[in-house]
Amino acid sequence: MKALGLMTKGLSVNHHTKVRQVTSTMQTRSTLLEFYNRTAITRRLHDFKMEDGSTMARHLNKFDQLIVGLQTVGEPLDNSRQLVMMLSSLPTEFKLIASIVENSKDVTLIEVK
Repeated sequence: MKALGLMTKGLSVNHHTKVRQVTSTMQTRSTLLEFYNRTAITRRLHDFKMEDGSTMARHLNKFDQLIVGLQTVGEPLDNSRQLVMMLSSLPTEFKLIASIVENSKDVTLIEVK
């Protein structure tokens, strides 16, 4: 239990929600490894969609967390790929805006955000 306490003490608040139910150090480790697993993060990014009722700020924050997760495991995405993934994650209400951005020249991810 002492090791588990030390391990969770070093985690950010975001990660505490992921390991709240674990009872051992090994469970904590495997839970965090799964969360940061390259394949799992890539899959979550490809399946990522804006939730109903969510704000754009919250959506972009979750998107950025996935992008940082990929960078952490050594799989960074270039900005143009990030832009495509972000536009693909938007609901149909944003289809016109996404279409305009896709057909614009030299639009950066930062400008879209």
